Order: sequence, then structure tokens, then C-alpha cells
Amino acid sequence: MCEIGQRYSFRNPMVRADPEAFVPVLRAGVDPAAAVRCIAAIDIQSDGAGAAAWHTRRLAWPGELFNRDDPLVLAHHDHFEQLESA
Repeated sequence: MCEIGQRYSFRNPMVRADPEAFVPVLRAGVDPAAAVRCIAAIDIQSDGAGAAAWHTRRLAWPGELFNRDDPLVLAHHDHFEQLESA
């Protein structure tokens, strides 16, 4: 069983068995040297057909890395932090 926010290698058998249940920390096309980190989840009301009014959809998970110019970062800048440079 996984805890929310727990990290697993993409090689983990659990991840390979159900990849849709996991969120990559580093999204495709994101340069880790110029990325920002999500520090608070971003949810929106679900717009799926037949979705209940209270149903939400998660757009960003804490710990995920995004490009600084990503539209989600620009719209919700208070949900992101700069990465510490080494």
C-alpha cells in the first residue's frame, strides 16, 4: 500500500502494474535545472460528462516539477517554489 506523496521508482513492480495510479515527479519536457516545485495540490472542478458537482480533478501534486513558464505555474504561482541550486 502506498502513502500519498510517497516516491517509487518507475521500475517498481507496483508502478509497472498500474502506471496510471502514479504521477511522475519530472514531467516530459521539463528541464530540472530550470524547474519549480509544486508545494500545494491544485484541483479544479471536474468538467467530465455526468460528473457530480463536488467531484474534482487534480492538476498538480505536491513534489511535481514544472517549467517556470507553464500556464499552471503562471496561474497559481503561490502553489510553487523555486528549487534550491546546488
